[in-house]
Amino acid sequence: MNPDKTYKVYSWTAWAGKGMATRPTVKKVLEERGVQFLSLDQGIKFFMADLLDRHESEMVFSGMDYDFGLDGMLKDPLGSASPFLDHILDQAPDSATWHRTLDMERDIFLDDHTMGDVPLFLGSTGIETLAQAAQCLSPDRPCFKGLRDFSIPYGIKLLKNRPKELMISGKNLGEGRFDCRISSMFRSPQGRVMGDPKLHYQGCLKFGQTPPESRRIDLPKVSKISWEGDLKSLVYHPRRLFMSGLFDTITDINSFDGTTLVTTIVHDSGAEFFKGVKDPDFVAAPVWVDAMFQTGGLLEFLTSSVTVLPYKINALDFYGTPEKKIPYYCITRKTRSGEETNTYDLTLCDLQGNLFVDIRGFEMVKRSSLAGEDWIVDKVKFVGAEKEKIMI
Repeated sequence: MNPDKTYKVYSWTAWAGKGMATRPTVKKVLEERGVQFLSLDQGIKFFMADLLDRHESEMVFSGMDYDFGLDGMLKDPLGSASPFLDHILDQAPDSATWHRTLDMERDIFLDDHTMGDVPLFLGSTGIETLAQAAQCLSPDRPCFKGLRDFSIPYGIKLLKNRPKELMISGKNLGEGRFDCRISSMFRSPQGRVMGDPKLHYQGCLKFGQTPPESRRIDLPKVSKISWEGDLKSLVYHPRRLFMSGLFDTITDINSFDGTTLVTTIVHDSGAEFFKGVKDPDFVAAPVWVDAMFQTGGLLEFLTSSVTVLPYKINALDFYGTPEKKIPYYCITRKTRSGEETNTYDLTLCDLQGNLFVDIRGFEMVKRSSLAGEDWIVDKVKFVGAEKEKIMI
């Protein structure tokens, strides 16, 4: 052996899009075994980073091969209660950090939330990820009760559909409270980590030993409303509410008086959320929470014609998990219009007024005004409140 030269041996997992593993029969066998495929983008980054490492001579690149876990210790994240957490990077008695790579092939839900063809990680899936981290740190308090002081300092985009590596950290603060965060590191094309971690999501999650006590609210009075054309095309438009498929959930506008908006929300999609998984075991009902967020955007399209995106939540209280194919009311009240953000209070309840999710101090940051041809203000008519309550 020449001491001036570095020799390396690589053992690669199956690559996605190239190589023998793309053959239909081979691909099927590997998928049935649970082998995770390595994307070209990630593989090139790993390879280039390792070429610069003069210390390691043998490398194994592989996702989790769950068939090797004969003792059951290796659990497939897509079959577990924590599909947004992959493997633990660091663990202490009261804290942990997990790794998760967002990937378009695996995370199919991202296809239904794109702005200008750029997939965006949703605010509600960010909350769900934090809730899963807190739940893992809370074995004696398994029931999600809500969160406080949630914010999105920097959104998560999958530019050019490239995988995005995330770090999810959680710390037990005691008494059922957990400080959780989602961050990422920038890697150069050669795979080098550059700069400090970028914080994307943060919040304080609340868990308890028993589910929250049920609450019931009085339904608001109705304000007559009518609109031109088809409601779906009116609401869901690439330059207005840029959701589709799984997140196409607003089915009716029941009432609007200029300040309070009442909509009907139904989650009836049978599509896969993750590859091969239609109904994951979620903690914080992300599809319904996202639908609530959408109503803030819709309220602005009915008045100011300004595009807004989730930014902060003062308090979210969780009273129960909504069911698929069942209609719910979302009551959205605009409480403040600021220079950079607007603030709303949101309530999700069933048709009898039983409360499921209550959000207070929900700030949405203003992005830009809609182009005139995208306005819907002149297509919707509403009048003052009537005496009767909302009905379906």
